[in-house]
Amino acid sequence: MKRRIIGIDVGKNGGIVVYDTENNKLLECIKMPPTPKDLLDFLSIYKENSVCYLERVNGMTGQSKSNKTENKNA
Repeated sequence: MKRRIIGIDVGKNGGIVVYDTENNKLLECIKMPPTPKDLLDFLSIYKENSVCYLERVNGMTGQSKSNKTENKNA
């Protein structure tokens, strides 16, 4: 069984939590790192004995499917 759970709320205003299931303790709760390298450096600390869950990101409320495609291709 994995000892730590990492939860990631992606995006500019997102964040990361790391929870230790063995000791029922919150280890970290931080804002999303500003760069991909900073994110990798942070996650590397917990690379052993962990499982990671990412938020599933959908379009904004009221945004049509065609707008999502246009934004992705812009």
